[in-house]
Amino acid sequence: MLYNPFEQVTKSSFRELVESGYVDFVLQRFEWPDVKEKTGFLLTPYDDKEAADQHAHQLGAKEGRALQLPAGCR
Repeated sequence: MLYNPFEQVTKSSFRELVESGYVDFVLQRFEWPDVKEKTGFLLTPYDDKEAADQHAHQLGAKEGRALQLPAGCR
């Protein structure tokens, strides 16, 4: 999957990720010069929970976390 951190996540693009089979994600803060402080976030999809957890483990406190969609949302 091509990953572009500047692409805005919309309901449609998130639905496409879920329909493609992604249920594990990492949500993390995104800081960039033109992004207002504390308003930028990255959503990274993962093929499995282990990979998402490994990424989340590398993040600092309050920088981000791994998320898994509940079974009813898939």
